[in-house]
Amino acid sequence: MTNKLLNPVKEGFTVANGMIEIKWIGSNDIRSIKLEYSDNGGKSWITIINNYEVIPGKENKFIWNGVPDKSTRIALIRISDTGGIYTVTSKRFVVER
Repeated sequence: MTNKLLNPVKEGFTVANGMIEIKWIGSNDIRSIKLEYSDNGGKSWITIINNYEVIPGKENKFIWNGVPDKSTRIALIRISDTGGIYTVTSKRFVVER
């Protein structure tokens, strides 16, 4: 079972002011996740937070105020369990500066 990403989910979603609300429904068997960000379409990733405790089977969210000060049209968010077995990646979105 995997996490279901709720935000960002649509292509073309735009982030401004360095903040994004990441929302997902947690899997019933995952208690801790890693959130990552890519500004280059997934070629490389930076860790937003590791070992973030979640509520299994419920909607979870993380407010990230540290979106890098770099414009991109191919940004991605990735959520994975801390064991690295289950991963879900957002659609590409825009970061404007």
